[in-house]
Amino acid sequence: MIPISQCNPFVRVAMIQNTLTEGDRPRKPYDHRIFLILSGSASFILNGNEIPIFENSLIFLGINDEYFFKGKVRAVVINFDMTMAFCAKKQCICPVPRDIYDDELTFDKTTVESLEEPIIITADATMRSDTLALVQTYISGTTFSETLCSAMMKKLLADILLSLNKPKDKQTLLVDRILLYIRDNATDIDSNAYLGKIFGYHPVYLAEIFKNGTGKTLHSVILEEKLRIAARWLTYSNEAIEQIAFEIGFSSRNHFCTAFKKQFGCSPLSYRKRATISTI
Repeated sequence: MIPISQCNPFVRVAMIQNTLTEGDRPRKPYDHRIFLILSGSASFILNGNEIPIFENSLIFLGINDEYFFKGKVRAVVINFDMTMAFCAKKQCICPVPRDIYDDELTFDKTTVESLEEPIIITADATMRSDTLALVQTYISGTTFSETLCSAMMKKLLADILLSLNKPKDKQTLLVDRILLYIRDNATDIDSNAYLGKIFGYHPVYLAEIFKNGTGKTLHSVILEEKLRIAARWLTYSNEAIEQIAFEIGFSSRNHFCTAFKKQFGCSPLSYRKRATISTI
């Protein structure tokens, strides 16, 4: 383990993946990973825990973390080592399930102090801009792109650590509480007024600070979470589509199917058939 000051990252891959599709079981990477969600929402299954992710979610993973996505998102994907020890090995290796994982293929097992555990945060505008700039630098392939990517990666890692230690103001803490409540109670929420009663604030005020804190509207995040829950029920239950639509707060099957297709790119019925095949 090394301190961040001694970190000299090697960026093996940096790209924008337009569709990170669903997996069917956990996979373990051969190097460190960062994902920055640019659009969409999904469930992220990390070391056995299911975590909702949305636009601007930034995920840091170490070499011992197992994960897969449920749902479709557009995201920046960065594969990297914490040192230049394996910079000659530029070809990435896709993550694989633990039962066929070959530890001998792991690129660089060096870890950085305070970055031993996976981290999921909401990227601010600067962090998002810096991550996209790193991808552009990597793609440019100029003489100094490898050196520049290393420096940009180190800054990004430092910013992640700083964000963890940065004191949160009252509005940020309130937004965090709202997000947690939506995650646990989305099917009960029928309006911003409902949340206003729960948290003791005027719904217009809640909507404003939520938009300022996340860049997304309350309505869109509540809808995304409801549809994520619906996707899980489609996968793991035999409930009729009409019943699922009703239980998550839709007044009609047609309205539910339209919203579901917009988020997941397919109808609820197609999603259920595909999910059933992948779990056989």
